[in-house]
Amino acid sequence: MAFSSFLYRSGEIELSTADHKTVRINKNFLERLGLRLIGIPHLGLRGRAWAIWGELRGVKEKKILDAGSGPGLYALHLAEKGHFVTGIDIDKEKVKLSTEIAKRIGNNAEFAVGDLCALPFPDNTFEVIVCSDVIEHIPNDQQALQEMARVLKPEGRL
Repeated sequence: MAFSSFLYRSGEIELSTADHKTVRINKNFLERLGLRLIGIPHLGLRGRAWAIWGELRGVKEKKILDAGSGPGLYALHLAEKGHFVTGIDIDKEKVKLSTEIAKRIGNNAEFAVGDLCALPFPDNTFEVIVCSDVIEHIPNDQQALQEMARVLKPEGRL
C-alpha cells in the first residue's frame, strides 16, 4: 500500500502539488482507515511509487537522496525500510512539513532546503537517487541532472 504505513500515523496534513493544487488527508476516521487499507489514492503517484519500490526490492541500508522531496513521501517510506535518506527540496514549507511528519512518527529521514542545480553534498555521496515528478519543473533540467550525477556514486542508481 503506497505510503500507508506512515501517512496513517502522521495525523492530518495538507499536501500540495507543483501546480499548487492542495488536498488535506487524514481528516477523519474513514480517511485514516482508507489510507491504512489502500495507501494514497492518487493512481499515478501509486504507480510511480510501485515502480521505484520494484527497482529497490532487495536493496538494504543504502544512502539515498530524495531529490525534490516535496512533502517527503518517498524519503519517509524508504527510511522506514531501513535506508539512510536525505530529502532535499527548494520549497521551505514542504521541507518544514516533511521534517514535522518525520518527527511526529519517529522516522529518521532528514530533510534540507536546497536547489537541485547546486546540491550541497560532496561528490559520490549517494548510492541511490530518487527523483520523481521533479525534472519537468526545473528550468535548467540539464544542470540538475549533472548535479545529481556528481553526487551519485559511480556504481549508484538514479
